[in-house]
Amino acid sequence: MSVNMINLIKFNPGCPLKIQEKWINLCLESESKEKAWIKELRSTGVAAAHPDDGWVNREKNEIYLAYPQFNDGLTIGSKIALGWPDKYRIVKVVGYRPGLFLNYWQFKESK
Repeated sequence: MSVNMINLIKFNPGCPLKIQEKWINLCLESESKEKAWIKELRSTGVAAAHPDDGWVNREKNEIYLAYPQFNDGLTIGSKIALGWPDKYRIVKVVGYRPGLFLNYWQFKESK
């Protein structure tokens, strides 16, 4: 969430100003942490990051990049971070299968 997006936040009428400020600061801190994490990942050669959520099929070891935190372009051999700054794992792309709109990227655990 950028500073410009802060203006779009709407709180319930009567919500104390201290609570509003706390939530806004929490959002800004979280965004700053995520930006630093992305910068670190990119510096180590990670090509994309995505939450480790329902779009990750852990049985088939594949992911559909529905809403990546970033995607610099994937190819076979690329690394993907699955999770969030405070808990994530790195996987390596080993294949793909075409989907209707996007590819399903197949992966294996990476060290």
